[in-house]
Amino acid sequence: MLGKVPIALLCATLLASCAGPANLHRVDAKVWRSSQPTRHDFRGLKKEQGIGEVLCLRRWHSDKEEARGMTVHHIRMTAGDIRDEDIVAALRIMVAAEQPLLVHCFQGRETHPLQKQDRPGLRSGASLGPSS
Repeated sequence: MLGKVPIALLCATLLASCAGPANLHRVDAKVWRSSQPTRHDFRGLKKEQGIGEVLCLRRWHSDKEEARGMTVHHIRMTAGDIRDEDIVAALRIMVAAEQPLLVHCFQGRETHPLQKQDRPGLRSGASLGPSS
């Protein structure tokens, strides 16, 4: 029985590494959103979805090492303090993106549990513009 445990752990690890970042969703033809991708995730996103640009919304993290070969944009934010100028800057990046763009924070959730504002969801929803 002990011989099967390491094999099961290896299989679980391999399956998890194939999954990509959590909360990965396509917003429109140009914009994707997710949680923090790993280096492996960035390579897969570039190869499989054609993502060539990244907008990181994390205050204390940069994707420059993990997202090599991609254009990295960075707006330093915290979930509890989303400023109007941050929203405008994010929208400008989305509109100007020349390749499919991934917008992410740490968890990639619609809302932070302690407040009603969201980060990647807010930016991605705003990128869609008003509904007709």
